[in-house]
Amino acid sequence: MCARLRRKAIAGKTAVVFIALICVVPLVGAEDKNSTRLGISLGGTHAVGLDFEYHSGNNSIGLSIGTWLFHDICLSLSAKRYLRSSGTTPYVGMGLWSALSFSDKGTGNLMALCFPVGIDWRMVEKHSLGLEIDSSYLFAQWGAAEVDEPPLRRRFVFIPNLYYKGRLQ
Repeated sequence: MCARLRRKAIAGKTAVVFIALICVVPLVGAEDKNSTRLGISLGGTHAVGLDFEYHSGNNSIGLSIGTWLFHDICLSLSAKRYLRSSGTTPYVGMGLWSALSFSDKGTGNLMALCFPVGIDWRMVEKHSLGLEIDSSYLFAQWGAAEVDEPPLRRRFVFIPNLYYKGRLQ
């Protein structure tokens, strides 16, 4: 019981630190332009997936839908703060990640907090490549299926993510 409370306390402190980073870090050259990006990603909260991201200035809200082993569905929703608006842009974020797994044993689900940290590189006007590290904290897992093959075999996990995104507007 004490170990469970300590893990929850660590997750709470980690969430507070990332929220502070997102809210307190000063913006350099914030853009007033709103845009939407669509892309593909390899890694992170799924092995292969589609990314949708709405930007407003240097803030964004992203939705990722993907899979690990093609017998599951992974869904991630995150808010990010881009620290500047030039060609190579670092960012930090926070979000939720859920994976629903299907097997002959039944279905299972996991929920995790995810904290993406990365660099977005604008190649040309509407195209970007990015490298991200998704640090995740598993806080709930239930169901008959084994949903921890991969990505989560322990409470904290760090998963690299490589993506391409193109701006739609």
